Amino acid sequence: LITSRLVVMFAGQYDLSLLSWEPWIRKTETLHFTLSLLVSSGLLLITFLQTRASILRQQLKWVVWGLSLNAIPFTIFYAYPYLLGKEISLLQQAFATGASILLPISFGYSIVRYRLMDVDIILRRSMTYVLATVSVVVIFMLGVVKAGQWVHELVPSISQNATVALQVTIMSLAAMLFAPIKNWLQERVDRLFFGERYDNRRGLAEFGRTLSSTTEMTDLLSSLARRLGEMLYVDRLAIFIEQEASNKFHVAYSANLPIDPALSPEIINLALGSKHGRGYILAEQLSGSEDANRKLLDYFVPCYVRDRLIAIIGLGKTIEGSILTSEDIELVRGLSGYVAVAIENSLLYRSEKEKAFALAKLKDFSENIIESINIGLLSVDKEGYITNWNSALEELLAINRGDAIRHP
Repeated sequence: LITSRLVVMFAGQYDLSLLSWEPWIRKTETLHFTLSLLVSSGLLLITFLQTRASILRQQLKWVVWGLSLNAIPFTIFYAYPYLLGKEISLLQQAFATGASILLPISFGYSIVRYRLMDVDIILRRSMTYVLATVSVVVIFMLGVVKAGQWVHELVPSISQNATVALQVTIMSLAAMLFAPIKNWLQERVDRLFFGERYDNRRGLAEFGRTLSSTTEMTDLLSSLARRLGEMLYVDRLAIFIEQEASNKFHVAYSANLPIDPALSPEIINLALGSKHGRGYILAEQLSGSEDANRKLLDYFVPCYVRDRLIAIIGLGKTIEGSILTSEDIELVRGLSGYVAVAIENSLLYRSEKEKAFALAKLKDFSENIIESINIGLLSVDKEGYITNWNSALEELLAINRGDAIRHP
């Protein structure tokens, strides 16, 4: 259609017969636009009827209503009579075009109320690209346009080819400056949006490495919860850890929750299957309407180590009641690997600590038994060195225990 219109526009100046195609091109464009509105409305309506997630239904509900209330009046009052060659009254035009205001309103409400898109991310990136583009354009205008004038003023005898070469060089430099300018502006814009939380989000990898070196489980989980709260501005969270010799998970840490949530088998199965999916679970996905997790927590991020699900991080909405953005979820997913390694190390450390404590108690118990016997007893290791020498043997042989230990 675009090609046909361009051909008629330019070639019609030389061949007036091509101008007769103009009405057919306009009707084809109107038909194409009308079919696009109707088909997109139908597809969105089918998606709305098939989806089970309530948040997605709320998002689609407003979009479907806005698009349908725009498509139907336009089709009835404008497209249909126009394609049949009938005259369209001002009232029909008003009905057809007046409903168009519902489309941006419905999209805007869905975006603001139900987070149809990550508006803040779009706003930050758009602002960055606009500022970077303006900066490069200013450099381009000053460099290319003014540079040629300045060169001619300084060196009047310079050739045109040399001036063009200089301008091309400046254009190349301006293009190369776009990326560093964009990155610099992106950092400034992020600092403006996030404030004190910016440093917490930027130092994620360093925090993950620090977390991996923490061996005490209590310190590890409290540090993780504090960092997540500062980074995402959330207050409701829970950390679930796998129980030994079972596929169940228990709450190892929770904050600002009226009760300790329990992970249903459905969440665990979804978590086991999410490694190769989008990597997190929405509470809206859960089929059980009575599931308490849907009221307490909104997101569940699995933590894997060597393809083994070792923990699940549960998060609520922000303190302000907003839904987390896709960027927030990606930050938690990036941290989940460090969390899994840290929790596994802590569990191994605790297991070894418990084994060492049990061995120490067993050793004390055996020594107490040997010490309580009235006859002289000693024990040796496999190399034949004395490892124990009771008090009865000290009295019989008049050799102190300290002098006998570690002797053959």
